[in-house]
Formats: sequence, C-alpha cells, structure tokens
Amino acid sequence: MKGRLPEAWIAELKAKVSLIDVARENLDLKKSGRRFTACCPFHAERTPSFSVNEKFFYCFGCKKTGDIIDFVRELQGLSFEETLQDLAERAGMKLPESLLSPQDQGAAQKLKTFSRLNLFAAKYYQSKLKEPVAAQANEYLKKRGINDDSVQIFQIGVTPPHSDGLAQHLIKSKAPLPEVLELGLIRKSQRNEGYYDQMRDRLVFPLVEPRGRVVGFAGRTLPSAEARGESGPKYLNSSESMIYKKSQYLYGLYQARPHIRAADRVVIVEGYMDVIGLHQVGIQYAVAVSGTTLTEDHLKQLLRITSNIVLLFDRDAAGENARIKAMELGLHMGLVLKSPLYEDKRDPDEFVLQDSSNIKILSDLLAAAEPVLDLEIERLRQETEGNMEARAQAVKRVGQWLKSYRDPVGQALRVKDWAKKWEIPPHLLKEFQLSEVVNAAPQRLTPKPSTAVRKSTGPISGQDHLLLLVFCRWDQFSALFSEARRKLPEKNTIADLWGDTRIAEWVRDIFRDPSGFERWRHAPELCVPGEGDEQFRGLILAALLDPEPKIDAPLAKSAIESAIRSSWARFSHQIKREIAAADERQDSETSAKLLQQYLDLQRKLKEIEISNEES
Repeated sequence: MKGRLPEAWIAELKAKVSLIDVARENLDLKKSGRRFTACCPFHAERTPSFSVNEKFFYCFGCKKTGDIIDFVRELQGLSFEETLQDLAERAGMKLPESLLSPQDQGAAQKLKTFSRLNLFAAKYYQSKLKEPVAAQANEYLKKRGINDDSVQIFQIGVTPPHSDGLAQHLIKSKAPLPEVLELGLIRKSQRNEGYYDQMRDRLVFPLVEPRGRVVGFAGRTLPSAEARGESGPKYLNSSESMIYKKSQYLYGLYQARPHIRAADRVVIVEGYMDVIGLHQVGIQYAVAVSGTTLTEDHLKQLLRITSNIVLLFDRDAAGENARIKAMELGLHMGLVLKSPLYEDKRDPDEFVLQDSSNIKILSDLLAAAEPVLDLEIERLRQETEGNMEARAQAVKRVGQWLKSYRDPVGQALRVKDWAKKWEIPPHLLKEFQLSEVVNAAPQRLTPKPSTAVRKSTGPISGQDHLLLLVFCRWDQFSALFSEARRKLPEKNTIADLWGDTRIAEWVRDIFRDPSGFERWRHAPELCVPGEGDEQFRGLILAALLDPEPKIDAPLAKSAIESAIRSSWARFSHQIKREIAAADERQDSETSAKLLQQYLDLQRKLKEIEISNEES
C-alpha cells in the first residue's frame, strides 16, 4: 500500500459499517440506554465491562478503546492493511486509488477471484461427504471420534476416488481455468486434452484464514487409497499462491482466535486432527502449522493475540527436534515458548477423545506449561551429570541459546542461574559474550531538573474527572454550564473550569467554532480526540460510554460550583505570582495595580460563596 487514507473515504467506511453490528457478530450485546454492553473480548471477565456505541468501544476493565478499525484489527489479529480490506469488502467499497498502485489493485481483484474459487471447491468437497462415495471417509472420522458438529465447524469434506470430479464441476460452472490451474485445484492432463483433480480419495480440510476466506486445502489420504497402494503422501497441501503461504498460515486460527484471547493462551499442535479433536472437547485455543515448520510469521500472528504460546508436539524424535527449533526461533525474537509435561505417546486428539477423563488432565498440563528453554537446560544438566564430554557439549549448546536470547531481562536471570547451578567459570561466560550480563550493575540515573512548563501528564484529579462526566452529559446539564460561564473571571471560558490542561484544551477546541459545538451537541463521539495521548483518549471515551455514571442534578451542580471556586483560586494565585514578580523588579506602580485587583478578586470570591449558599 502507498499514500495516506483520505479522510472522506474513512468517514464513508465508518458510516457504512456499524460497529454495533460487527460487535454483535462476536459478542452477546445487551442494550443499556443509548449504548450496548458485553463481556470484553480482549480479556477474560465474568461481569460485563465492555461498552460500545455506533462509533466507539471502551472497556472499563482492560481500558482498550477505539473505533471500528481498531475493533476489527484487535479482535481478528489482522494487520492495518488487512483490516481496511476486510471492512471495505463489508461496505462494498473499493480501497482508494491513492492508496493502491495499479499492481495492488490488480492483485486485490485476483485475490477475490482466488477466494471465490476456493470457496466453490470447499462446498463441492463438503457436498461429497454426504454421498455414498464418502463411506470410507465417514467411517474414518467416526473411528477418530470426530462428531458432526466438528465436521461443520471445520467444513471438512472429501474428494471422490475418480480423478476429475472437481475439474468437471468447475468446467461446467464456467470457472476461469487459468486461475483454477494457478491455485492448483486441478492439473492439465499430459495424456489428453482434459484435466484431473489435484486431490483424489482424500479427506479434505479447508484452510480458512482469520478473515474467513478459504485460502487452500489439506488432503489426508484415506484407508481405501492406502489399501490400493495409491495413497501418495499422507498429507497433500494446496500449491503456494498469492493467497496461500505455508509459512504464514495457521490451521484453526479462524475458529480459535476468540478462545485464544479469552484464555490468554494458544497451544500449537502438529496435526489438523489434533486441532479438531481438542476444539471438540473444549480446548478451543489450539492451532497447527500447515505443511511446514513453525516460522517467525506464525509467531508474529499469535503475538497480536497472546504472548503465552505453548508447544504440544509429538513425543517422538521428530517432535522433540521441532520443539527445540521452535524454542530457538522464539529466543531470536525475545520470546520464551512453553511446553507442558505431556508424556503420553498418543496424539493429543486421541488422548482426549479416547478417554474423557484425560480432558482435565491435559487442560491442567497446558495451564501449567513451563518455558521450553528452562526444561531443556535442566534436562541437559541431569543427562550429562558425571560425563565430562557430554557436559562440555551441553555447556556449548546452552551458551549459544542464552547468547541468542533477545530479551535482556530474561537473558540476565537465566545466565546467572545457569552459571550458579552448572558452576560455569567466568572465562567461559566471556567466551559466550555473557560475562557482562552477570557482572552488569544497575545504573542509578539522577534525572535533571526541568524548568520548562509542561502540560498535564499525570493522573486527573477527582474534581476534574467528575466535572468531565457532567460535561459528557451536556444534554442534561448544559444550563448549569451556561450559568457557570457568567460566574468565571472575565476572560475565562468554560474550558477554564478544569485544572488539567489536557481537558481544558480539548473543551476549548470544541467551543472554538460553531461546527465543533454543533458536533458536541448532536454527536459527542465525533469530538473524541483522534490521536495523541491514548490514556487521555480512553478517559474521554469512558466518560461518554459510562452506562451508569450515577450523576444527578445536585451532584452536577456541586461539581460545577467547586470548579468555579478552583478557577477563581487559580486566577488568584496567578495574580499573586505577578505581584511577586513586580516587587522583584521594584515596579511599585504595577504592584499597586495588581494588589488592588487581588483585593477586588477576594471580594468577588466572597460574593460567589454567598450566592451559592443562598441558592
């Protein structure tokens, strides 16, 4: 993508795609006044603290906030570009030409075509599972313990034994054959002018990416094909294309994403059946790689949702090697992957589907998973005890692991623990360039005093926050603010009711021109700061979206009266500072004028106090 997004295009997109509608697809929304509430999708909770209206969402628990773009991006774990494409498709809009080069526009159209062709093929495979030709496939699923609900959730299908069923179906439907061939759904025959299916006599698992698009397929050979000696590889994946990259795709992420977020945990398994079996028994935060090893792109996708990544690989030599390689990849990314103490020789899906009592056992093991790095270091320590040559090799291996670990805190703690338990001499730590990690002392930094006047950055006072809640109910309390304006110092405005400069400047911007004030009156959510201090932005949204602020007229009036007194007090302190500066300059004339102004101000404050008492 190139260029900036036109504001008019963004406004049209947000007008066409309702945040409430999108949230309702994923959450159990309950009406609460002009807003809706639900349990937050971004952290685990039992009492709803997530509030949403047509424009914005805010969680009073985890403090996440934003608009429709932020919501879809966070919820689905998409990149910014992917989020825009997803929302544009929903809205029936094209991405702005200023944003896409001609190549990008052509690629976007091709992606749509590929997605439609894959969906067409997926429906064909699923329809065949209901026909007599699928007897072997259904028997296999039954034997593995996979029920009908799982078949529907994961859209499992089957390819018939004959060689050109899908090819003929696509040709009859007038599908564009160049694109079909590029996807690898069918192949051109070398013997005649016809075509044949890439997958035959296989159980088919559609590969669905986080936005719900079918990007490819994985086919598992069936016992009937194995019996005829025509099985080929056990698993056959779609050819790589612009829509399907093995190094970027995680099977089951489409189904698992909300459960990963709720559990704040993801478990990576080796097979498609493992994912399906674990989901079926309630361990719904499982995903698998697709025909390749774990990659940096896989981990980056998961890190958008959780940093608690657990590896549940087979307990054979290949599984152990894959686990160590994954651990090493994580270390280069500054990430410690975890692994449960799972010793059963069965695949995870067999372990839980063959005996329901194992479901809790595996769930507890996953919850108690430990860092693979720590497990491997301890395993090597125990296995090489008393064997000098083996210990020497182990020291080299652990040293390389710790040297490559990108997280300085995690690295320092583990290096010190390793050096102590293994009695590693200092010169060896130096050899691995780790001696500085052990010997480094924390530096004490004395901050330099700053004489510059800074804007408010700390916590907002209780008085300012209460007044903000009142202000965000302008339709109820506008008359009180109009009255307050007449009681403020002559050149002050409503914005000067707040001591916090962030709120004061925000309110001042709203009243700066008539259009801003009209937006505040009729659509206050449009006045939320679009960028800048996220904490402050969240505070404004929280004030607007709070469904039960428990603010009545007496409380609102009291909050405004306190703010008026504080405004006059700040004005008073300002005059006192000016008097002190005039005295320092020995400017007696200015000092006398300011002193008279100060005395008039004190009488004014007394009048305000009497007026408030009488009212």
